Amino acid sequence: MGTRRARGTGSIRRRKDGRWQGTIWLEGEPHYRYGRTAEAVSDGMAALKRQHQAGLSTANPRESVGKFLGRWLGAAGPRLRPSTHLGYAAIVRLYLGRIGHIRLTALTPKRLQEELDRIARDHSPRTVEHVRAVLRTALNQALREEIVSRNVATLVQVPTVRRTPIRPLTAAQVRILFDGVRGDRLEALYVVAVASGLRQGELLGLRWRDVDRERGVISVTHALQRAGGEYRLGDPKSNESHRVIVLAATAASALREHHRRQAEARIKARPAWNDLDLVFARADGYYRNGSVA
Repeated sequence: MGTRRARGTGSIRRRKDGRWQGTIWLEGEPHYRYGRTAEAVSDGMAALKRQHQAGLSTANPRESVGKFLGRWLGAAGPRLRPSTHLGYAAIVRLYLGRIGHIRLTALTPKRLQEELDRIARDHSPRTVEHVRAVLRTALNQALREEIVSRNVATLVQVPTVRRTPIRPLTAAQVRILFDGVRGDRLEALYVVAVASGLRQGELLGLRWRDVDRERGVISVTHALQRAGGEYRLGDPKSNESHRVIVLAATAASALREHHRRQAEARIKARPAWNDLDLVFARADGYYRNGSVA
């Protein structure tokens, strides 16, 4: 097919796969837009030119995979949980460096499949699945920016992950656990964990203001997170994780007794007590690190 001019801003041509590709030069760099019709590509190129004239950032189509991932991580940081952002950054650093030099628009399913197969030889299927998932998420952003015309991470295969079925404690095992922790300073932690099914971060981020001790009701509003070596309260794992839980009478009673004991410990620890309103705090009132020491 012949080449069309895009409203005086560049050129548009039809590719062998039937899609249209537009090219526009901005500050000596070619930028591309893709679409099902020439008109859609022309509109996208005009919008890109307006974006550039307004002083807004435009993606470089010759950007490497590595540079794009770095830019994506920087932009995604404020939208992600700190632990999630650290996990994404670790996967990019540890597993995607070998394809970092490849131009983003030149990354093919074949090349990515080769890299995932190489990773699979030395790592677990779950690791390979995580690598593909992070890259797929990043390339979805490249699609939205119209840097690429397809997400190659959706076109590759990863090993099947065998998920271990969850085996909840039996009633007999629960009785043994409760007998073993009876009288322990963190007895209520174990009882509430079993009774509520809260995640570890949700338990350790629970505050007394989120607990109705008389009614035995917990409102899950935060979870303890660690980022950069520091602990902080953040949002739970998902929107669905915000929930209200009515505890069994045993757990509600354990919480009330725990509150009484903690009040005594707080008086003894002053002025060293960190008043963070945490239900399951360390002996000095500060965030726990996941251990029960």
